[in-house]
Amino acid sequence: MTKFFRISGWAAIWAAGCFAVVGLSGLLLSPRKMPPPSAVGVLETLQPGYGPKDYSAALAATRQRLDLGKERVGRDPDQWLYQENFAFAHMAQYRLTGDYENLAAAQRALDTGMTSAPKGSGPLLLRAALGVSRHDLASVPTDLAVYTGAAVPLSDDERAEAAAILGDVDFYQGRYRLALQRYQEASTLSENAGTLFRIGRYYQKMGNPERAIATFVRAARVQKDRSPQFLSSVWLQIGAIELERGNWSLAKKYFQRADAIFPGFWLNEAHLAQMKALEGDSGGAILRYQQIAAKTENPEVMDALASLYRHQGNAAQSKIWSDKARAMWAQRLALLPYAALGHAADHEMMFGTPEKALAIASADFAARPHGDTSVALARALLANNKVMEAKTILESLAARPPQEQWRTASQYAALADVYARLNDSNNSAAAQEAGLAINPKIFHPAAPLIWFGHH
Repeated sequence: MTKFFRISGWAAIWAAGCFAVVGLSGLLLSPRKMPPPSAVGVLETLQPGYGPKDYSAALAATRQRLDLGKERVGRDPDQWLYQENFAFAHMAQYRLTGDYENLAAAQRALDTGMTSAPKGSGPLLLRAALGVSRHDLASVPTDLAVYTGAAVPLSDDERAEAAAILGDVDFYQGRYRLALQRYQEASTLSENAGTLFRIGRYYQKMGNPERAIATFVRAARVQKDRSPQFLSSVWLQIGAIELERGNWSLAKKYFQRADAIFPGFWLNEAHLAQMKALEGDSGGAILRYQQIAAKTENPEVMDALASLYRHQGNAAQSKIWSDKARAMWAQRLALLPYAALGHAADHEMMFGTPEKALAIASADFAARPHGDTSVALARALLANNKVMEAKTILESLAARPPQEQWRTASQYAALADVYARLNDSNNSAAAQEAGLAINPKIFHPAAPLIWFGHH
């Protein structure tokens, strides 16, 4: 079967793109360690040698692929391979622009391709991958069951990707140990950067940042087509890990490295603007955010800008930008509701009403009941004075076996708030200590300005 893309090329899309608590003293983590110099040192030696050199060139190349795909499906709309290739180009552009229209267009192309494909064939694997990207997991296992049950034998690369996508479903539905098993199965079949990124994310969220960093570096090493965009995404991810554990200066260094490797990419620029805000350079951060917002119309950038204005005490400008963001989130919720739920909940918690924030966070948790949505839901419940419900959700994250314990500073910060509301000073203090052990800056006055790299 001829394909217009290679399974190994998906790495760029995946990369560029947790016991009932009586007392929390036993949950305190060991002191933070800096990332192994050997891991980051290896990453420093890797240079991009494939693909567009900067954001503008990458966008131009993707637009050419979209034009070619549009011409092909226009000429022969019943050829499902053309529709698959067209969808893949849209997904690649989404990784560059963050525009939900690309995800919606990819879904339309894949659905069209499925209508003309013979029974048991079609763009099933890519449609399953897109389901994960859209945070709409319901049909993913069905598509993969048909795909893996096809009469045509699958390659190791294809079987590995199917196993990894099933691992994604498990991860986002809170079955972390099973997710890791599927990722390891996929890596045994065909080790590639996409699967290693997933494994790195698992360790990141399970409270093992050193192993996560080493795994992301391993992903960079095994990636054969090491484009600037891909390598930049590795640096960005490692920077996000350092941001999550309070190493702001180191995070900035890695974000700068990502920006130097793949210049012009708005997401790198947004992370650097955020670092300006954290360092107290509000004027510089505002200027950069405004430039990025004008270029992208990204509502998350607008939220970050509105948050910074609020932090300054400028309510008028904060409202202007939060209103713009609200309109954009409404559009995205209408277009792709599952994909937008998490960020829209963040927006409502900061700038909207507690009731609406709870409704959105509840819908997100129902679709993907994992650690991040658990914490978001707990915060929304707390904002609506549903303290015991928030307590139950947060305590359940720590009531899991060792391989399934979600461990982030944000969950312990939220749990500290819960215990404080219950006048349980001992457990509140212990939860604060647990959060500080992961991220000494989790309670820093500037921490609420972090909008990028906090999930």
